[in-house]
Amino acid sequence: PSNEANVGALTDVGHTPALTITALTVLQNYHNPFNATTDFEIGLPKGSDMSVEVFDVAGRKVSAMEIKGAKAGWNRVPFVARDERGRPLASGVYFYRVQASGSTITKKMVIAR
Repeated sequence: PSNEANVGALTDVGHTPALTITALTVLQNYHNPFNATTDFEIGLPKGSDMSVEVFDVAGRKVSAMEIKGAKAGWNRVPFVARDERGRPLASGVYFYRVQASGSTITKKMVIAR
């Protein structure tokens, strides 16, 4: 009994769950909090253009990415903590909004420098 292990949900590459995607799915960014870079894991039920926008706590858009023709399934989108002018974002709470396949999901992340 001491050599037995119980395995929970199975995953595929990295930490992305192996599940059927039936709607836009956005996992919590990894690593969070983070310093300079993080990854967004975005699941698409079908191929689609998508946008990822980052907002500060005052609601100001500080960064935006457009991904044309993203594939169905899991997409890893790296994010460098810089504004649209290339300046490093300050430590604090930010929100990222993903729009794709006619849906929108918003999540919170923390930059800790």
